Amino acid sequence: MAPTLGYWNIRGVAEQCRLLLKYLGVEYTDKRYKVGPAPDYDRSEWLAEKFSLGLDFPNLPYYIDGDFKMTQSGAILEYIADRHGMLVLSGVVEVSIFVMWCAWVAVPDCKKRRAVLHML
Repeated sequence: MAPTLGYWNIRGVAEQCRLLLKYLGVEYTDKRYKVGPAPDYDRSEWLAEKFSLGLDFPNLPYYIDGDFKMTQSGAILEYIADRHGMLVLSGVVEVSIFVMWCAWVAVPDCKKRRAVLHML
């Protein structure tokens, strides 16, 4: 059974996951939830399904691969990369680069990014 990636019907933070899956040639179900127009942004389609998926932290994006279920775009990217042999960390340098990349992805503000990178 193909894995499922669930997110709003926009690019947003799930787009990186979609691009990685496409790059790897992974067939998956791209579940996109409709968002209503401003100012209310109706989320009823997602809310109707949210708690029936069996997610520990029901949020978007989510990734379901068989019995394995997770949320959070960075964790999903790491899982997909590891699952397909792209995450081979064997030394201090490789781990340091990976930690810096995670900090870069997790912190959206450029000034905060610089501060985080200086702490590493």
